[in-house]
Amino acid sequence: MNNNKAIKAATWYTISNFISKGIFYLCTPIYTRLLTTYEYGQYSNFLSWQTILVSLLTFDLYSAINTAFLDYSDENKFEGFISTISVFSLVIPFMLGMIILVFKNIFMNVFNVSFLHLIIMLSYVCFGNTLTICQTEQIVNQKYIFSSILTIFSTCGSVIITLILTFCMKDKLTGILLGSVVVTETTSLFLLFFVLRRKLILKKQYLQYAFAISIPLLPHVLATTILGSSDKVMITKLCGNMETAMYSLVYTISMVVTMFTASINKAWVPWFFDKLKHYDYAAIKNAVKLILPVGAITSFGVCLFAPEIVAILGGEKYESAVILMPPLILHSVCNYYCTLYINIEFYNKKTFGISIATTISLAINILMNFYFIRLFGYQAAAYTTFFSSVVNLIFHLYKIRKQKMLKVFNNRFNILLLIITVFAVMLLVPVYKNNVLRLAVIFGYVIMISLILIKYRNYIRKILKVYLPNKSGIKNENLG
Repeated sequence: MNNNKAIKAATWYTISNFISKGIFYLCTPIYTRLLTTYEYGQYSNFLSWQTILVSLLTFDLYSAINTAFLDYSDENKFEGFISTISVFSLVIPFMLGMIILVFKNIFMNVFNVSFLHLIIMLSYVCFGNTLTICQTEQIVNQKYIFSSILTIFSTCGSVIITLILTFCMKDKLTGILLGSVVVTETTSLFLLFFVLRRKLILKKQYLQYAFAISIPLLPHVLATTILGSSDKVMITKLCGNMETAMYSLVYTISMVVTMFTASINKAWVPWFFDKLKHYDYAAIKNAVKLILPVGAITSFGVCLFAPEIVAILGGEKYESAVILMPPLILHSVCNYYCTLYINIEFYNKKTFGISIATTISLAINILMNFYFIRLFGYQAAAYTTFFSSVVNLIFHLYKIRKQKMLKVFNNRFNILLLIITVFAVMLLVPVYKNNVLRLAVIFGYVIMISLILIKYRNYIRKILKVYLPNKSGIKNENLG
């Protein structure tokens, strides 16, 4: 696998995700100001249940694409596999969605949504998954340009339609919900037509292969989804929609780190699997030694500027939620560490252990939430979420040890860096109360970033050569 192409794919995928998510975050101040805190809490609750239903009703068949790319190396077979899971990712949720509508009153009560909002939710679940499948296919093929355009187009289109509907409709919440799904659904239907026109193949073998990967993983996917949503659902039930709005805003901001690491991981997995296949553990260790510190520095920076970020995105009424940022950011950091080890379990096709780990973490999170939210208020949810992610990481370390794959990473370095990151980020909580001290920390942070850029300037130039044209006409050497 060409390293230059892998670097380009990873970088462009990350950039396109940052642009698309950045546009979404720029709209957050508009949403928080157009909606009351109660309505914003309803909006967050809707997104939580929608995310849960996407995994539950589609079985996340797309999760088998990375391994299928290796096992179905023949292009015709791989395209047939994509065709098969694209069709069934529409058919299965449509059938299950009809069952939900038959018992609509029960589900409207459980989800705490109106009938119109339930219809919007189910339509997204049925028609939105093709976009994810096509994006994943483009990533494993390292066709980063089309994937980047697809990501940015769907986001920009959604934002434009959302803003038009929001300003035109009296019911602002419904306008936001409609706008957030219309473009995604339309794009998905167009892509489905393209996939089926390219190669319409429906094979039981491909569906069985996808289910063999996704079904053992389904408890993990559901538990992960519920883990990210249960806090908001429980806060809504135990505290109210206003507290959910407070928590949701900071949780959304913390997703910057999750988005950053997830973007890197999606582009990294094809390269990582290739290195595992050839037992090139040295290259993996070198890459991780670069990726993890960048993630740690980014996480610390987001927490450091948390008061300004919350003020811009939410306004003064969300000011008290700033202290939630450190534990939620650390939750995102721990999740990325987990992802590194989960990738190995995917490679070995031993996905059931992933589900066990996530389910245990979910159970711990829910039990702790039920007790500590009542005792300390909605803020406790941030700390229980972080603690459950630590438990999840410990379990995956144990699983990789049993699979005799710990040698893939420099685990001492990884764990030491995580401990340092945790202490550094948590020390910011008392710093928020002292503006002079925080300015001093900001100054030190800027100096540190400058020194790092100076120290590694030659390596940065080497990476940039991948993108800059070579005036001599000689092809740049691969980064090894």
